[in-house]
Amino acid sequence: MIRKNNSFKPSINSIVIPLIIFSVILSITINIFISYFNIKDKYLDDVKNNLDKKAIILSKSISGFIESYNINEYAKLIKNELKNDDIIAIIVNDFKTAAILNENSFITGNIHIDNKIASYNIDNPKHVRIIEKSFYQKKIDITDEENNNIGELYLYESDEKLSKKIQTIISDNIIYGFFSAILIIISILVVLRIYLSNPIELIIKNLRSKEIEDKDFDKISKEIYLKEIDILFDAIENMYKNVKSSNEKLSHTKSELIKAQKVAKTGHFVFDLKTDDFESSEVLNEIFELESEDKKSFNTWINLIDPKDKESMMEYYNFISGNNLNFDKKYKIITPSGKEKWVHGIAIFERDENNKPTKLFGTIRDITKNMEYETKLHQALTVFNNTHDGIMITDSDANIINVNRSFEKITGYKLQEVIGKNPRILKSEVHDKDFYKQMWDDILEKGSWTGEVTNKNKEGDYFQELLTINKIEDNNGNIINHIGVFNDITIQKEQEKILLQQSRTSAVGEMIGNIAHQWRQPLSVISTVSSGIRLHMQLDGKVENELLDEKLTMIVNQTKYLSKTIDDFRNFFRGDQKEIEEVLLIDTINKAATLTKDSFTNNFIEFKLNIDESIILKINENLFIQGIINLFNNAKDALIENLKDHRYFYVQAYKEENNIIIKLLDNAGGIKKENIAKIFDPYFTTKHKSIGTGLGLHMTHQIIDKHLNGHIHFSNQIVNYKDKTYTGAEFTIVLPLEPEI
Repeated sequence: MIRKNNSFKPSINSIVIPLIIFSVILSITINIFISYFNIKDKYLDDVKNNLDKKAIILSKSISGFIESYNINEYAKLIKNELKNDDIIAIIVNDFKTAAILNENSFITGNIHIDNKIASYNIDNPKHVRIIEKSFYQKKIDITDEENNNIGELYLYESDEKLSKKIQTIISDNIIYGFFSAILIIISILVVLRIYLSNPIELIIKNLRSKEIEDKDFDKISKEIYLKEIDILFDAIENMYKNVKSSNEKLSHTKSELIKAQKVAKTGHFVFDLKTDDFESSEVLNEIFELESEDKKSFNTWINLIDPKDKESMMEYYNFISGNNLNFDKKYKIITPSGKEKWVHGIAIFERDENNKPTKLFGTIRDITKNMEYETKLHQALTVFNNTHDGIMITDSDANIINVNRSFEKITGYKLQEVIGKNPRILKSEVHDKDFYKQMWDDILEKGSWTGEVTNKNKEGDYFQELLTINKIEDNNGNIINHIGVFNDITIQKEQEKILLQQSRTSAVGEMIGNIAHQWRQPLSVISTVSSGIRLHMQLDGKVENELLDEKLTMIVNQTKYLSKTIDDFRNFFRGDQKEIEEVLLIDTINKAATLTKDSFTNNFIEFKLNIDESIILKINENLFIQGIINLFNNAKDALIENLKDHRYFYVQAYKEENNIIIKLLDNAGGIKKENIAKIFDPYFTTKHKSIGTGLGLHMTHQIIDKHLNGHIHFSNQIVNYKDKTYTGAEFTIVLPLEPEI
């Protein structure tokens, strides 16, 4: 059908050409303004950044002069800095000089005035006006090496160079824009005529007499005689057939896509920004737990976003939709049932001719399990890299595949140096083959091994470590890895030796005092008997055999007693600290009591024992006695210090399930609540420094917990003694019946 009365309608050239000219001029004009402001802003930023950097450098240079009170030097530095720059003034407020002068401030500096550099005067109005009109000001604190504030630096920037630069920018952009506009307009008009106007005129000329309907391509083609138009319509016909074929394939592909989306847990959507319609696939509905028949909108999607993510998500969405960028975001949703899920949305915007977004096409994938795995992996990696323990991972053949930073720090070996090597590179000569054989037997049979090992670092120095090795198996029981975790206990072990020696040295003093008490009476008896024999000889000239035998027997008995106390003392301090033996608890307690009983008796302390005589211990007896004696002496000192009479000390021991319980109780008043948590700390004591080192209870704790595989704890108790009620300190020791040896 031929249209009538269209001679007064404007042609495409009459609309497009002015529009092109206007658009080009407008675009170039806008570009000029944008370029101008960008260059201006960049130049302003450069000026400010340069001034900021100069302020930092200058403050560091001045800092040393202020520190040394060298005012002249930093005054010269400031004056030189003003010679070759746009800075109009540099002012320093020197706190240190001000303090010496007993002033609130000491201000020095220089200023550009009348093309000269003058000393700054805060009371000069002209100086003040110049500074107030400065283009940019920078203030920075001047600090010393310890980061103490010792002054302030002020820099003031001139806008003279900026004004010249801006004028140059304006003139250059106008000239550039004018010639660019002419060139672009001419180019566009030529291209428009060649590639658009002529082909359109040919199409109109040959198709105007026909109304094209679907599938009329053959009929139209007969009316076209130009090769280019013929090719154009052939392409249109082929396009139609391809679209039809594609629609058929698309229908099949859609069915396959739904299946694939279910496997991948990925759904797709189309969001019309104009109508707010939100079309979603079946899988997407399942992810968001929405019914297929529900009417969905943009708000449907937004309302399911976790409130913690919603604000940032909307800011991100608004930014993306306003820019020529695609949507790509991971975020959390909360479904109508309250289930939390992580999803990954990817989408592209469809935009109109004004580049405004009209539709959003995208996919959303359920990545909840992925995020959970990544979180656990990140947590494990964080622990691996930041734990203070050294960690070493080997393959099934015990070759190192990874170590952490603590391993590198403790051993001195970097990861690259040990990958593929056997952990025996750390082996020292301290342990024999049986030690390592037992270690690997435990790992293979029990799955793990824990113990103390002496190894050698990269420098060849020995260090002690507490090591745990675990084997890792797959689902079929095959070993895939070994993981060794250790901490360096070298310093700890040395400290334990020192503390143990100090404790034993302290105990020597205690024992010497006890022996002195025990020796007084036997020595007195020996002295008295000897004097009696001598007196008989002086008076009678002889001593009867019967009397002499009696007196000598008394001397022999007393010397045996003295010898026994020496043996007790020697056995206690000479014993092997690692020897494990079976002993009766009652005998061990009595040995400790024998070494201390005189000090209790001489201080009028009633010492009472209630020990199950059937209890057998597998321990190092000397270590245990040392720990017990520390508790005995602690109780004795507390009783002497806090009570004048009615002093009482009670030791009880019994079996309870698979443990041996030993309780030591006094009535000396107990321990203050604020001190209870610290009583086992090294060097903590409430005694006077002349009688207490603070090591006794700490070493007892170390002996019981670390050497005897038990534990000790403390509590205040109510004690009834001789019809009176007291508060007392009770120490409870728990030892296993069958300790690990």
